[in-house]
Amino acid sequence: MVDSTHAVARVSQILRAMQERRGVVGELAPHINRSWNRCIQEFGIRPQSRRDTVVLPADGLRQRQQVLGDLLNIAHSEMENLYELIAGTGYAVILSDAEGAILSTIVDPTLKREFRQAGLWLGACWDERHEGTNGIGTCLAERSAITVHRDEHFRDDNIHLSCSSAPIWNAHGVLLGALDASSANSTDTREIQRHTVALVSMSASLISRHQFLAEFPDAWILRFHSRPEFVGLLHEALIAVGGDGQVLAVNENAMLQLGVSTRTSLVGHPIEELFRFAADTLRRRAAYAAATIWPIRDVARGRRYYALVRPPRSNDLVNMAQAAPQRPAGGNTAQVYVADDPQMHRNLACGHQLFAKQV
Repeated sequence: MVDSTHAVARVSQILRAMQERRGVVGELAPHINRSWNRCIQEFGIRPQSRRDTVVLPADGLRQRQQVLGDLLNIAHSEMENLYELIAGTGYAVILSDAEGAILSTIVDPTLKREFRQAGLWLGACWDERHEGTNGIGTCLAERSAITVHRDEHFRDDNIHLSCSSAPIWNAHGVLLGALDASSANSTDTREIQRHTVALVSMSASLISRHQFLAEFPDAWILRFHSRPEFVGLLHEALIAVGGDGQVLAVNENAMLQLGVSTRTSLVGHPIEELFRFAADTLRRRAAYAAATIWPIRDVARGRRYYALVRPPRSNDLVNMAQAAPQRPAGGNTAQVYVADDPQMHRNLACGHQLFAKQV
């Protein structure tokens, strides 16, 4: 706990920022500056004010957990992986919903009392309106990965905490909650916090990726990237495609790869409007070369990407055989495998000529 002189200085600094309607440049990170101003101007919080942590009743907590039951199941294994990386450092791994209510935690049993005293336990509400600047609440408000380290917290009661949080999204870009790693009595430096927030961000991205795939079990999933070694990994782009060839959803990485700023530029359009291949190519690739990365180009600029396709869950071998193109007359099986690749068509034509000449 800081002494009273420091506390008064912090309040004066916040008031000056409010009065001048600008941030405290050079002293606070931009997201902290914005949050402190929200605490004063929107929520009327006083740094020195004391209040008990707001906690949901048991039935209210269960209801929220049920609403996000699929997410909690998806997130659990990744939370365990993250906890293993930071175990023994005094950190807990926490998952909140989009309103800042804590729905799941993994904490060292010897530290449970310490975290409970800090207000970090199941059902506790850590949105900014209740707790001021903090990892979970400020992450949700800023909609980005952030760190709130010790005296960057707005309320004096929380300045012993150190929190790194990252948002979790669904397939349509809706904020579902925040993944957080918090220490109830941190002695870490800000440099160490940069490492922590990187780990949390990676875990949150993995959860969002798994959430996307889980939301569309019966869709074709085009997985692509401009670099082939990234296909199938954390930073791959994902596009869900319906049976009619319409784009159902895209993730943030797909928007980045294709250079668009809004999902409406992609969602609802036929896949043929985005890439130079027919929708039926997805079926053929899944049936005959599901594990093989193949090059594709976008329609807008002709840029090259590398792709894999995940078939729908209901797409068994019988369905794939029915969906696959029939052999052309004359037994030209090779035509099936070259798909829409122009170079492969040229190669096939040359092969036919050589065969005809018995070379």
